Amino acid sequence: MLQQATDVFDNLDGKFLARLREISSNTRTTTDGKATITFKTARIEANYSPDIIRKIEAGRLIAIPNVMGVGSKDNYSIYEVADVYPMHYSMLTLDRNQPGAIRKEFMTLIEKEWQQGSKSTWIEIVAAPTGYIMQLTGGFLIIEKPLYSAIFSAQKYVGSCCQYSLYTCAYIIRA
Repeated sequence: MLQQATDVFDNLDGKFLARLREISSNTRTTTDGKATITFKTARIEANYSPDIIRKIEAGRLIAIPNVMGVGSKDNYSIYEVADVYPMHYSMLTLDRNQPGAIRKEFMTLIEKEWQQGSKSTWIEIVAAPTGYIMQLTGGFLIIEKPLYSAIFSAQKYVGSCCQYSLYTCAYIIRA
């Protein structure tokens, strides 16, 4: 599919800063035990801001630079957001073994920092591959079906609303 590539990406006034952390595969057996299914998911870490987390939701699309665009940043693998988690460093060690008063103090601190954002907070985005790639070529946008590997630790950006026959009013988020 070929379409004019104008204003494909939007970084939400410079606030959306994210990087691909990992791509993992999970294999599970079906409930009847007759087959196995493998799921791939991408984990993306983004800087936390209350404004940003409201705009990143399940169903949004993320474009992650893939190996075909190394150095040129004109080839992207398209992923669909499955889950969005606000994270805080204190959450990583918070469990039931700690006294209730200490847990409550940590949870109060975490809640305050989610209201305004801090260096201790981030957004974890889980996304699944759609199987499509997007190329920016000569001012045009091309969407194809082949799948290339995304680049780990590549810089991420957010996109503006674009209408494609593939997705109606999908948001491309350059992840």
